Amino acid sequence: MKRLLSIIFFVLLFESNAFANDFYFVCQQETRTGVILKDKYLYELKNNKLYLGGSEEKLLTKPKISNTSIALKYNMVWQGKIEIVETIFNRKNGNMIEKYYEDEDDDEPAINYFVCDIF
Repeated sequence: MKRLLSIIFFVLLFESNAFANDFYFVCQQETRTGVILKDKYLYELKNNKLYLGGSEEKLLTKPKISNTSIALKYNMVWQGKIEIVETIFNRKNGNMIEKYYEDEDDDEPAINYFVCDIF
């Protein structure tokens, strides 16, 4: 009986953790003057895979998830070029910062700011 209960306990434990790292964000870019642009972008982090607008992006590192933030590093194809993107979601206030690097030696990335709804 103890063995059966321990098996049930571990099955439930792993089942509840299987989806613990799934996050969904709908984000809009914010200009430097504070204007929120109309375009919306869907970010999905499911099973340690990143999807942007439904397309899977190649993660370069495992997502770093804490109570306050989610940090991602991935490749993105933009205008025919592969860029390295570092993204930090603030889980407390919904703000997001993305840094776009042309290559690993790029010292001056382009930076975009977003406001996001997290669900």
